[in-house]
Parts: sequence; structure tokens; C-alpha cells
Amino acid sequence: MEAQRTDKVKPFYFNARDGKNIRIREAEVTDAENILDFARMIFTTTDSVLTTPGEFHLTPDAERQFITTYKQQATSLLLIAEHDNQIVGFLNFSCHPKVKMSHTGELGISIHPNYRGIGIGRAMMDALIIWATDVVLIEKLLLKVFSTNANAIALYEDQGFATEGREIQAIKQPNGSYADLLTMGLFLSR
Repeated sequence: MEAQRTDKVKPFYFNARDGKNIRIREAEVTDAENILDFARMIFTTTDSVLTTPGEFHLTPDAERQFITTYKQQATSLLLIAEHDNQIVGFLNFSCHPKVKMSHTGELGISIHPNYRGIGIGRAMMDALIIWATDVVLIEKLLLKVFSTNANAIALYEDQGFATEGREIQAIKQPNGSYADLLTMGLFLSR
């Protein structure tokens, strides 16, 4: 059994480029239904995520258990960004469960369409990198991104991530078009 994480990310506010005051904090069990609503909205408004709306069937109880599990794992983190008490960003990170890969972890991040391009993703990524750097077990951050998501790729490259792999035509959109799936990685500096 893993020890409960005690070095949590402290909630913080920052002013986005458009002047909005955004709060970033760890997700709590009480956020479960709002996180599910946010996820449903993301799945219906972008083609840059793997899950389609018809594939998403998570229940509030399952989401609460998911949050509880993440909070108990020393090498997992869930962050939300809020504006006016509405979730406008979500980031999840978890290290690989296999021992030989447990020094690496994968992240996912989604930003509300009306809040993209104003610095929320960068602030959430900064918070993740600072936290992960302080967790000695974490040596490398990984992510996967559609090759068609130029804005996300630019953010990740600005954060120091490098493309490590490309799965050719791994994504087939409902309209029949294809995208490659890029794997990007960042070794943490200590």
C-alpha cells in the first residue's frame, strides 16, 4: 500500500492573458460530477482527444473512486482550473504501474474551448512540472498528442518536451481523415 501524498500542490490564482482570474487546485472527491460534465463537454467539442462522446460512460461513483485513488498515490496528480466556480481545465498524471517503467508517468490535459490560448494550459503544466520535480520517484513525464493539435504541440515544446515517437495514422477521425499520434517526453531536471 502506498503512503498518502502529503506534498500537495497548493491552490493558486493567476491572471490569464485575457485578464480572467483563474484558480488552479487539486481535484477533490466533491468535484466528481463537475469533472464528468467537463469531460462530456470536451468530448463533444474537440476532435483532438481519443475518447468519443459515445464511449464515455463513467458514473459519479466511479469518478469519486478514481479521484480517491489518485489522491492516495504518491506519484499521481489531478489538477483542475476554475473560473467563476466552473471547471475550465483538467490535468491528470500518473506513473506507470510496472516497476521497470515506474520512474515515468503519463499526463493528459484538456482546456475548455472558450479558455484556450490564455495561459491556463501553461500554468497547469508548470504546476505539474514543479510538483513532479519534487517527487524523487518521478524522472520523466510523457504524453501523447494528435499531430494535428499544433497549439498543444507548441506548448509542450515550449515546456521542454521533445517528440520521441510517431504512430503513423494511429487516429482515424469519424470523417475518415487520419492523424498521427505523437509521443513526447520531458526528463525532469533536479
